Amino acid sequence: MPGRRMLPLSLLLLTALANAQVYTWVDEKGQKHFSSQPPVTQPVEPVKINHGYIGEGTAVAPQTPYATPSSSSKIAKPSKKQMCTSAIRWATEEVKDLKELSVALLKSRQISEAENAQVLKKLEKGSAELNMQNCLASSGVNEKHYQCLSVGLGVAACTGAAEDAMKKGVSKAQKR
Repeated sequence: MPGRRMLPLSLLLLTALANAQVYTWVDEKGQKHFSSQPPVTQPVEPVKINHGYIGEGTAVAPQTPYATPSSSSKIAKPSKKQMCTSAIRWATEEVKDLKELSVALLKSRQISEAENAQVLKKLEKGSAELNMQNCLASSGVNEKHYQCLSVGLGVAACTGAAEDAMKKGVSKAQKR
């Protein structure tokens, strides 16, 4: 069905949009504007977006959040609680966006009622499991998923769903 092919593509599009550049400028009336496309007639200033922001005046290091042997020793690994707070915040926002996307795809008839219900059910189940207690108690692969989520890489990328969808798409295309 076309809807099933559109969902992975839509997830990838959301990821690309999340990384878009934002510009700010002040118009001739003194009104401040923000946009992903700068105006031709106004001087603009790129807006720095802190992707690791966790909401309490602190931020997870944006580029290399966890110290590695090759990274600078000045970058400290955030506490597990900070990592969990960031992961839950990012994932909660993304789940909200994915629910809205699913409804929009339904309204545009790109997916069926049954597919929409299935997506919403899976998102609800995932949301219910996404909490501080589960994150703090996580280890191994599950902890790696939370670490991935904490830097804003997205549910699809962190759980392997995007990779699985791409493999299925490639497999179907090769069969044609």
